Amino acid sequence: SSGINAEYGGFEPEKNSVSLFGPFGGEKITYDYLVVALGLDIRFDKVRGLTETLGKNGVCSNYGPGNADYTWKVLSQIKGGDLLFTFPNAPIKCAGAPQKIMYLADAHLRKTGVRDACSLTYHTALPAI
Repeated sequence: SSGINAEYGGFEPEKNSVSLFGPFGGEKITYDYLVVALGLDIRFDKVRGLTETLGKNGVCSNYGPGNADYTWKVLSQIKGGDLLFTFPNAPIKCAGAPQKIMYLADAHLRKTGVRDACSLTYHTALPAI
């Protein structure tokens, strides 16, 4: 797994991609599954396209009623692909939560024998984890 410290530029769920600003300006990252960690004030509406696709299309968040159930449903069905995990640039309720779901996903994928078919990437807005 790897990480990119960059500012979010745009979200295109129909193309399974996220655009970046900053030093990676214009670059797009594609994914098979996306887990979004938004911060202390949960405002899914602030990420263009997220409200419409959260809880479907492999886009997960563990914040909000019922979201963790969908995250588990997606994790239990993964047979391979690119998984992106994010850490926001805003204060969040638990700084370890975005990392924890990635570690839990890694453990589950290993337990089910599909870890080698998956790429896990952690994206943080912070200078370090």
